[in-house]
Amino acid sequence: MRFKQHFKKTRLIFWAVVLATISGCFQIFGPGPATFVKKSINPSKTTQAILFWKGGNATSGNSLQVSVKDAGDDLDKEEMGNIFTVDNDHGKAWLNPNAIRLIWTSDRQLNIEYDVNLRTFIQVKRFNDDTIVYRTFKPVIPTNHMD
Repeated sequence: MRFKQHFKKTRLIFWAVVLATISGCFQIFGPGPATFVKKSINPSKTTQAILFWKGGNATSGNSLQVSVKDAGDDLDKEEMGNIFTVDNDHGKAWLNPNAIRLIWTSDRQLNIEYDVNLRTFIQVKRFNDDTIVYRTFKPVIPTNHMD
């Protein structure tokens, strides 16, 4: 009788481990919600570029993403960047509001300047009628005044 109870307990633990492993592989719990960082609106106020932070999960890290949307549209919590996605490349860069600059040079051209140390995943150069121009910059690292 004790053997059957031990076998049932072992089988339950085995299936719990299998289920946890499979759910991690298929990202059942998904990435976190989109968190607004900043936006830039084109000169005619018809289109906006929104920079937002997206939390990672067990298999992917945090990221900064940019979506181009109509000026009146809000950021959806499930939003995924439609033109630009970067991460910190395993700690080589900081994911902060200063790491990406959104500059409309005209109604149809958006310049995105970003920290050269960020790792790029998505970089769309044309979205609808808008042209997106990318440039990197070296971040200014403040000196430590504690020395």
